[in-house]
Amino acid sequence: MRNVKKHVLNNLLYARRDWDRLIKSLSEADLAKPGVCGQWSVKDIIAHITWYDRQTEEMLRSGKMEESPLWSLEPEERDEQIRRHHQLTNVDELKQQSLQAFARLLDAVESADSEAFLNPGYYDK
Repeated sequence: MRNVKKHVLNNLLYARRDWDRLIKSLSEADLAKPGVCGQWSVKDIIAHITWYDRQTEEMLRSGKMEESPLWSLEPEERDEQIRRHHQLTNVDELKQQSLQAFARLLDAVESADSEAFLNPGYYDK
């Protein structure tokens, strides 16, 4: 059972290492340039990932799937709301928020019961 958490942590850490390398390789102008994914910029994607990292952390800590009212929206509208919410956020501040959210996510994974990763019924709906 403990191996599942180790597997999740390793996957998160390896993916984040690659993500951080990509982000470091881009200039601030490149990060803000739209069109990377549809009309989204890398900055928009950072905001998107940060929001989902926070939601996953909260889910792991609370055992509940729905913490944010944005979950009631269709995925495209939810993602657009997240993008709009962070439009005026400075890129450096957003990168810092992303690092903090990821650190809290890792802590939540380490603290979580292994059943949280193995049993879909673990979470209240």
